Amino acid sequence: MKIFIHCLCLFLLFGCASKSFEQQDVSYSFSEPNRIQFQGKGAGAGIALMSTMGPVGIALGVAIDEGIAKDIRESAVASGFDMSLYVVKSVDKHSQSKLNPVVIDLNYAGAGAGVSNELPSIEVKRYGFKTTGGGDDATVAELVVIVKTGKGEQFEYHYPNDFNVTENGNKSDEVPSYPLAEIKTNGGLSVSLMQQAVDVVIGKVVEKHLDSPVESLTDKEVK
Repeated sequence: MKIFIHCLCLFLLFGCASKSFEQQDVSYSFSEPNRIQFQGKGAGAGIALMSTMGPVGIALGVAIDEGIAKDIRESAVASGFDMSLYVVKSVDKHSQSKLNPVVIDLNYAGAGAGVSNELPSIEVKRYGFKTTGGGDDATVAELVVIVKTGKGEQFEYHYPNDFNVTENGNKSDEVPSYPLAEIKTNGGLSVSLMQQAVDVVIGKVVEKHLDSPVESLTDKEVK
């Protein structure tokens, strides 16, 4: 009996001393078009053709890039590409499970119903791939994320532009890339590049704006 009471006292002691946090909801959503996009030679070709073909030239350039995006999407989906899953896993990883991602469908008429405006939110404005130049059409992941804090502040992050600059302000070549021809046919490369991009951006978002878990009522009473 004494052993039982002793163990119970230790449990209560350490239970009260340990700090727990309630999970804080954070909404996340995707702007349309919610699919892999691509920006490459088509844009440049469209501008060049505009001088001779007018708006039709621009349309042709857009069509070129969209055709490449379609090839990338098909191979990526076949390799299990899941943008929503990458966001959720990264939020969970970088917040150490203190944040609970709640998806919001912006196409649904009742989007956000029941979700407080005071909650922080993450909006994936654009995701896909773009070429950076070079003989092999080096291609990197592209990601634009808007984060809104519960205090009404808003911040926007562009990957890779905001993440390939060193502290000295110099360009860094550390952003991973693969030749466009390989990206179009090997979906695993698309998955790898996008997972890395999401992890880097969400890591920064959580660190800078969302790393403030809500303390539970029990903890306040213990204090």
